[in-house]
Amino acid sequence: MSVEKQVERIEELLKNTNGNVQEAEAIKKGLIDHITLMEEILQSIPEVIGVMRPNYTFAFFNNHGYDFFGKTREEVKELSCYQVLGSEEKCNTCAMDKVLETKQETFIETFADELGRYMEFFYKPVLDENDEVDLIIVKMRDVTKQKIFEKQLQMQEKSYRKLYENAPYGIAIIKAGKTLMVNTEIIKTLGYQEEELKTLPFIDLVHKDYKSRAHKHLQALKNHNIEKVETELILLRKDGKAICVELMGSMIDFLGVKAKQIIIKDISLIKKEMEKASKIQKVRMQKYPADLDKINFEMIYHPKFSVSGDFFHIFKISETEILGFLGDSNGNGVTAALLNSAVKVIINDVITKTTEPADFLNMIDQEFQPLFEEDYVAAICFKIDFEKNKVTITSAGINEYVIERKGSPTLSLLKGPPVGGKIKETTFDTNVHDFNPGDRLYVFTDGFGDDAQKLLFEEKIYKDSLPGQKVKIKNYFSNPDNIKDDTLWVGIEYKKQ
Repeated sequence: MSVEKQVERIEELLKNTNGNVQEAEAIKKGLIDHITLMEEILQSIPEVIGVMRPNYTFAFFNNHGYDFFGKTREEVKELSCYQVLGSEEKCNTCAMDKVLETKQETFIETFADELGRYMEFFYKPVLDENDEVDLIIVKMRDVTKQKIFEKQLQMQEKSYRKLYENAPYGIAIIKAGKTLMVNTEIIKTLGYQEEELKTLPFIDLVHKDYKSRAHKHLQALKNHNIEKVETELILLRKDGKAICVELMGSMIDFLGVKAKQIIIKDISLIKKEMEKASKIQKVRMQKYPADLDKINFEMIYHPKFSVSGDFFHIFKISETEILGFLGDSNGNGVTAALLNSAVKVIINDVITKTTEPADFLNMIDQEFQPLFEEDYVAAICFKIDFEKNKVTITSAGINEYVIERKGSPTLSLLKGPPVGGKIKETTFDTNVHDFNPGDRLYVFTDGFGDDAQKLLFEEKIYKDSLPGQKVKIKNYFSNPDNIKDDTLWVGIEYKKQ
């Protein structure tokens, strides 16, 4: 029985002298309990809740409602919904009309002129036993701050987009692996439409051989001490074409949330040109004297980028002596490659004047310093005397080498600053070892770091021939994540007679 039907029944029983007083009291008590329970429930809800009649008047609000409208229970009683809102006329698009017509839950969001606020209204009809609307529970929520914030975000997004659209490189904003926004340049670069990119996790665009590198660099941004990361990756366009890109990632505040900003620059064309330069550099590096008949010789060269500052020269200086020079110019790429070309000119001059490793490095340093005050070359120089069965090794910044005698390798250390720079009156550290047929010498630049050296000592590849070692080291560096820096490895074996 609906509330109004219960009230009518109570009135009927009380007017009729033969009416059942007990029934009237029971109905009255049940009605009071029902209303009390409803009010207790409504008061516990931390939003504006009102109860309306089908005639558009309010029965009551919870306390949040009275506070919101600044009215008392008595003031609200019997007021129509539009009067409570401060209007004298019914709204043109009245949601109550729809609720009474459809008898369905209804939700609307509108700007209430009378309140000067954005409001959400949710209407829940309560039906009686005849399936007619008996009461309507209305939930109201002031969403003005939310709306203003959304508009501010929209304005910020427009500002971001305008800024990014003028950028010469591709830009993507990523949050939790999901792409939030991209600019036109990245669409051109990758061949996808914006909506397609927003449904693709960024890692899915990375070539399988580079996924590990991409994941490691982007995850590093979670470290608060790391402001940005830079690396080279191979990405896959929509048409399947692989492109080489430089990637720079950083954390930014994007529309109120922390997100990753990814900037990519397509360097595929530059890479092709650099590959040509790399071929030239490799050909030049592989031109060694053909009459090094007393040694077996192998070399592995892996630039971090296409070209590098690592280089190696070996000279036959007599029938019983050879001189080797391994250098690593500071920096990477083109600048380092050009610097080592200049050093080679100096080396070709110095080799005509001295063949003693310490003197050789000193003379290079004397010619290098006046020309390149800010630059330097880390180097190691060695001379093998096959008549005396000795190897003399001098360090100029490359302070590690491995000497293998009687099938047992030893990591040896030297001290010495690099050639060039601003260090004056440089002295270089020298070691002299016995070097007999079957012994080996390994020299390398810093790209052949601790992990790579484990191949030699832990996996014991020194038990292989030099060509066998070369294959295993090549396999190690075939993984791009293992190339930390320009790498040059040279293995020399004194042939057994």
